[in-house]
Amino acid sequence: MPTSTHNHLSIVPVPRFACKRENATLPALIEDLTRLRFSVLLTGKWAMSSEETPECRAEMRSELAGLRFLYSEKIDEIAMRFGVPEAMHTQEEVERNVTVPENMEKPSGPIDGEGLYF
Repeated sequence: MPTSTHNHLSIVPVPRFACKRENATLPALIEDLTRLRFSVLLTGKWAMSSEETPECRAEMRSELAGLRFLYSEKIDEIAMRFGVPEAMHTQEEVERNVTVPENMEKPSGPIDGEGLYF
């Protein structure tokens, strides 16, 4: 990984659930992946909203890029620990089952000081 990317990633706030665990089980990793998928979908929905200011949408797009990266990393972690077929099956299940309610509104402020992450 290029040094500049590594340095940038090391200063990006990471949600508690996205931190790697030493002895993570498959159900724990699936739960993390599910949370990340929900955050990706919800942040993407809000980033597309015409009700938001351009600055707010730009910030959400930036957070969305970080969430997509974390999602991809979590799938890779599952593949390395449990095999590629299990990772592919898990990804398909999560993407099929995780949805965002139509009427879900954006909160008025940051959640627990962690920005838009859930």
